[in-house]
Amino acid sequence: MRYAYLVFCLGALLTACNGDEPAVDEGAPPSTTQAEARAQMASQGLALDIALYPGADVESRMTANGQTIVLFSSSDSTKKIMQHYRAEAEALGLKITIDESDGAVSSIKAKNEKGSVLTVMISDEGDRRLGDLFIAT
Repeated sequence: MRYAYLVFCLGALLTACNGDEPAVDEGAPPSTTQAEARAQMASQGLALDIALYPGADVESRMTANGQTIVLFSSSDSTKKIMQHYRAEAEALGLKITIDESDGAVSSIKAKNEKGSVLTVMISDEGDRRLGDLFIAT
């Protein structure tokens, strides 16, 4: 299920590309504070002003035309990671429309009246949590 969602997100991102701006796939070092996380993501042109989960390791990142997909990992619990993104959505005035978990995968989707979207999926992979962060404006 996680990979199907990732393929869907990548397809949506690539469909939105109109050829004017190349897609970028790049890793980034983990941030240690919220301020550093926000500055790092903002400096990379991340849609909206979402802070990456503190201490997360960015595995890959792709951005094109105001849409960003970030794949990250963390040793923290799924619950802590999801709490972070729920708070981020609320702070940005995004309304959570989906908030679910089937035990193996947890996800939230939030959006605002302007059409901006935040989708987060977290899956447990042994002692690490793998996250897919999709942001669009």
